Amino acid sequence: MNTEKKNEIVNKWAEILGTVGGWFLSAAFIMWGWNVIAPHLNAPLFNYWEIFAMRMALTYITSILWQK
Repeated sequence: MNTEKKNEIVNKWAEILGTVGGWFLSAAFIMWGWNVIAPHLNAPLFNYWEIFAMRMALTYITSILWQK
């Protein structure tokens, strides 16, 4: 493999890992914020995976709605 091809592969993996890491990190921040505010609003608390699933679902729903 030449250096250009290796750099392309490394850049693609970095992009994928950065995107997935961003999903996990954003869900953690959303959970943290929600768990601070929710008791004051008598709202339910959610665990990390529930927040992660809601975050992913809302991201894809809004992307579909914003297409046209």
